[in-house]
Amino acid sequence: MEPIDSALQRFSQLHGEIELYKKSVVSEQDTRVKVIDRILSDVLGWTFEDIMTESMAGSGYIDYRLCNQSLTRVIVEAKRDGLPLLAPTARPGRSYKLSGPIFKEAATREGLQQAIRYCGMRNAELAVVTNGHEWIVFRGSRLGDGRDTLDGMAFVFPGYEAIKSEFALFWALLSPENVAQLAFRAHFQEAEGRPLRTHEFRRALRNPDSRVLLAQSTLMSDIERVMTSFFRRLSGDDDPDLLAKCFVVSRESQHADERLARISDDLLGRIKNLDTDEGRELSSVISRVRDTGRNEFVLLIGTKGAGKSTFIDRFFKFVLPRPLAGELVVARINLADSDGNDSEVSEWLNRRLLSALEQAVFGEKGPSFDELKGMFFDEYKRRSEGTLKYLYESDKVSFQIDFGRMIEERRETRPHEYIKRLLQHIVNVRRMLPCLVFDNADHFTIEFQERVFQYARSLYESELSLVVMPITDRTSWQLSREGALRSFENESLFLPTPLPMVVLKKRIEFLESRLHEEKREPGRGYFIGRGISLSLDNLTAFTAALQGIFLKSGDVAYWIGNLANNDVRRCLELAKYLVSSPRLEVAELLKTYIAGSSIVLPAWRVKKALVNGRYDIFSSTENTFVRNVFALDEDLEHSPLLGLRLLQVLRDTSKHDPTDPFMPVEHVIDYFRAMHVEPRATTRILGKMLEYGLCGSYDPTITEIAKAKRVELTPAGFQHLRWGTRDQAYISEMLLVTPIASSEAHASLAALQRQSRKVAWAPMGREFVRYVCSEDEKYCRVPAHPAYDNQSQLVAQLRAVYPEEDRADHALDHQL
Repeated sequence: MEPIDSALQRFSQLHGEIELYKKSVVSEQDTRVKVIDRILSDVLGWTFEDIMTESMAGSGYIDYRLCNQSLTRVIVEAKRDGLPLLAPTARPGRSYKLSGPIFKEAATREGLQQAIRYCGMRNAELAVVTNGHEWIVFRGSRLGDGRDTLDGMAFVFPGYEAIKSEFALFWALLSPENVAQLAFRAHFQEAEGRPLRTHEFRRALRNPDSRVLLAQSTLMSDIERVMTSFFRRLSGDDDPDLLAKCFVVSRESQHADERLARISDDLLGRIKNLDTDEGRELSSVISRVRDTGRNEFVLLIGTKGAGKSTFIDRFFKFVLPRPLAGELVVARINLADSDGNDSEVSEWLNRRLLSALEQAVFGEKGPSFDELKGMFFDEYKRRSEGTLKYLYESDKVSFQIDFGRMIEERRETRPHEYIKRLLQHIVNVRRMLPCLVFDNADHFTIEFQERVFQYARSLYESELSLVVMPITDRTSWQLSREGALRSFENESLFLPTPLPMVVLKKRIEFLESRLHEEKREPGRGYFIGRGISLSLDNLTAFTAALQGIFLKSGDVAYWIGNLANNDVRRCLELAKYLVSSPRLEVAELLKTYIAGSSIVLPAWRVKKALVNGRYDIFSSTENTFVRNVFALDEDLEHSPLLGLRLLQVLRDTSKHDPTDPFMPVEHVIDYFRAMHVEPRATTRILGKMLEYGLCGSYDPTITEIAKAKRVELTPAGFQHLRWGTRDQAYISEMLLVTPIASSEAHASLAALQRQSRKVAWAPMGREFVRYVCSEDEKYCRVPAHPAYDNQSQLVAQLRAVYPEEDRADHALDHQL
């Protein structure tokens, strides 16, 4: 059920309840507690955290402040139920001028004036005056548009039935999500005779559904089959040792220092560079724990993709000296297997850790009775000499059965205590060191990670052990300032992040060496012309070589890394997507390879393969790496350059202070409000960018713009900014699928499209750039201020992509 449908259902139920106790609604306080509070929270969904009451404003007190991200969004002025607010002629859902006769009642005018005054003091835009059953919703602040507030319009709901009959409007105006997105503005602008721009005409040159799958030969199908096998092996899913043996070693202390600067503020514990070659830092920690009997809690800090899990695998398998490794009992818990519920993670950890420790200590069969007796010998002795002394002396078998049941009951109902006994057994009886690894907690929210951290600390504080918890640098910074890290000491080791292409290059070299050693699967033979024959052996070697070309060559590797946001697995996925594109003409490349010539890939062809894949045009449903920045949200009327403008301001922020590349969402909205861009449009497009990975949230688990507080430009966002403002290959593909809101521009582009592509590509590009810049002028006004210089240059840069003068020797002529 949709949220609005659930809300209407709740309102109908509440209406019935109010009818039963409406005679008891006498005072303003009754109205607030019994009606308004319930409509705001139970029906509209405002949380108690976001509802503030009796806040001081000047000499008065605001009845309600409704907040979003701690900022006041709505002022609600409450009146007692007995005071009528609207003239009898008011019709449900209609809009009326605030200074008009509908609002002639003295109590109404007083409420309007109070709400307007409080909106001014709190810089809130939306205001409500209500006596519980009558509701007046209006803009209490015009935000500097120069119009008299009382010349504005207000929507009215003169009773519960009116709310019910016009609930869609009531919800659109006052629900938290719509308020956060400033969606109410469109309704007021339309009511005031200034509707948002709408286009009756909106059509792309090519409908995305008209895309055509390009022809693929039998040879290409087998190349793809070999590639699938190659990429599966490259990912390491079937060869765990590959990940460890191909771990990228880094000793760049200056790079580590730069990374550490970001998390050093208030981070408790000593921060040091991790020697990833020999792992000496972690080895020394383990030795210190063993020799001194002092517990250690190690935070392994690195960005997403730094290889924290791979480092742990590699460390315990290959790096840790064997004599020392023999003295460890390692229990590794993969938090990625949990459901991410922070309220239940402690119970989940108890079950997983108990099982992991028992298996590590006792093997698959678990502990024997005598081993359990040793673990709980104090309990055994206390019972045999105390409460069950006579049973012990008269029937020892029955005593031991009773004791076994007691231990099993404790294991089931008090697993945390049982785990502590296991740890004591490992240390005191087996003379070994428990090493507890809580991996991949950083896949989830800060709250989840804090719960895991506190759970791990509870074991660390009570028993001799080494606890290792990998977390991201951002998480460590946040927790050190706001969470559990502030209260505890930790040994913090920093793991620098290698470039994905360096990781992949090492993996490819590893697999290439394996290919020479392995007996290959026999395959069919091919005759590809010019007397060249081919076997599957050749095909496998060619595939490996082709990947090497892509991933080792600077530009292509850079594009792949950026578009995949430097995620190694997504880099592999994108590289496979690229190679499977018929646009690369792999068969021709294969002939070149077999002939012993160097393989050269024109940049424009690689870009088109990255954009279109197997199809003749770009499709957002098929390609999750590349986005059309000129049409990020096709349901909203906005400048086609708004996406690029947003990417540009985030780029400016990161360049201004690389140590803090984040920009508060509110600042982004304010920045574009000064350019006359509707906050609703800014929020919507920023939300799409966050969803598509073109920008990132300060908390990486947040993917909804309504919950994000600060955002930064991602590598994928940078690549789209670069291509969207400078690259002909990218723009020439996007102009085919971007909805055109001008019938004249569409007709002109369509006429050019019917000509030879070799002749028409440049004129089409120029026409498209003219169109998007012209549309942009309808929505944006760039202030003459240094903070907006790059916004002005963005348009100039875009126009320069297709100079007005034709150039016969243009770089892209040969592609068409």
